[in-house]
Amino acid sequence: MDSVAAVEFLQPLEFCFIDADHSYEGCMRDIRSYWDAVRPAGIVSGHDYCKDDLPGVTKAVDEFSHDRGVEVNSVEGNIWWIRRR
Repeated sequence: MDSVAAVEFLQPLEFCFIDADHSYEGCMRDIRSYWDAVRPAGIVSGHDYCKDDLPGVTKAVDEFSHDRGVEVNSVEGNIWWIRRR
């Protein structure tokens, strides 16, 4: 499922929740696309973080947040979020 099509219509976002393509490449593509569509101080969030059967999500979230110098937050239920500066 390609979720980035919505970015063209909904800007600027205050919050988005990503739960589509769980591959590393798909998750990274979604995070990058929505990051640019979210206003400063907005939140990019998603599901399936730190799940052993979906390592691509964790890898993409961790790499993206490290590259941007932002903290990854997570809660029970495998939800993650990062706040845009």
